[in-house]
Amino acid sequence: DPDQPIIMGRTYHHENRTPGSLPGTKTQMTIRSKTYKGSGFNELKFDDATGKEQVYIHAQKNMNTEVLNNRTTDVINNHAETIGNNQMIAVTNNQIQTVGVNQIETVGSNQIINVGSVQVETIGLVRALTVGVAYQTTVGGIMNTSVALMQSSQIGLHKSLRVGLGYDVKVGNNVTFTVGKTKKDDTGQTAIYSAGEHLELCCGKARLVLTKDGQIFLNGTKIHLQGKEQVNGDSLLINWNCAASKSPPKTPDEKQDTPDMREY
Repeated sequence: DPDQPIIMGRTYHHENRTPGSLPGTKTQMTIRSKTYKGSGFNELKFDDATGKEQVYIHAQKNMNTEVLNNRTTDVINNHAETIGNNQMIAVTNNQIQTVGVNQIETVGSNQIINVGSVQVETIGLVRALTVGVAYQTTVGGIMNTSVALMQSSQIGLHKSLRVGLGYDVKVGNNVTFTVGKTKKDDTGQTAIYSAGEHLELCCGKARLVLTKDGQIFLNGTKIHLQGKEQVNGDSLLINWNCAASKSPPKTPDEKQDTPDMREY
């Protein structure tokens, strides 16, 4: 009842001192309770010094806050939080986190992320990933990778690829393989090499060329033919040592349609 106020106070003396020393704490109002038969205390302090206003809460051991409906915390400037041991956050429904500029997250040891259904990650410009030792990706069903412009891969030592059933590669323009030492192709049943206009095999001064009009050119410093059982040949006309042979055609020029990344 505001018309019947209750006024409480206490007097301080050398055995019952104020929570703070005077006159240094003259702008503070403190409610402090001491631990029963101990040196600890719980405290609620209000400091009204100009430019240093503060509300201070001290819990000697545990602190529990219970809100039956909504809770809102608004920090105009900075927010710092330090946890000496563990932290656990449980959200029953949804959680939204928005960072206006930058975010830095540092994990000293391990990190595990479990997503029960779908995870979507959208990056507007650049993403960089650095792994010190090992990196593994396991997909139980289907994995698709789509790159709009260019993709490069660099392996310092060894790369292996295993496909259980089929393997298809489609290139719109040119493919170049450069092997420093040895290349081996091993096919269990059938190997087919097909070229629409020009098929060529070269080794030093030896050259074998097949053209789309059915001509076969075999050129070399020496040509050896051996058949353990037979060597068969059929032709309406055989011209031998009469300058009738033609030189193999030149290799067609490659059309380079690779985009110049400097234009982007």
